[in-house]
Amino acid sequence: MRALAAQAQNKQQGNTEKESNPVEEGMKNATAELLKQSWINLIPSWGLTVIYLNIHVFGSKIAKKFFSQPGEEWIKMPGGGNAITRSLGLFELIALLVLDMLIGLAILVLAVFIYILVDAWLHPVETFWSVFILHKLPGT
Repeated sequence: MRALAAQAQNKQQGNTEKESNPVEEGMKNATAELLKQSWINLIPSWGLTVIYLNIHVFGSKIAKKFFSQPGEEWIKMPGGGNAITRSLGLFELIALLVLDMLIGLAILVLAVFIYILVDAWLHPVETFWSVFILHKLPGT
């Protein structure tokens, strides 16, 4: 009875707060904790948690009911959407973008190194000729 009276009073005061589903709230809290733990364990996991970080950011854009927005996992305040949470979310997105670019660069460097090794293995005479015979010291 008191709950109905409180809802009626909220409606009279103009509070149009949506009723939240406990399953959705539980899922959102769980994914927020996973996101927080992924950031905390980024170095000990050798960067493997970047996979979940990307999945979470993608999920937060598609399924907003189940995934918390980046930045919401650090500060638990009623109402969300405050300036601190948005700033943290923007910082997380920029940090994730930088991490993804570094990983992409590392993959590219590794691919070039493997290509050079395979080319040297498949064409040993040309590699020897180009490295040791054609290579001249400056001034000679």
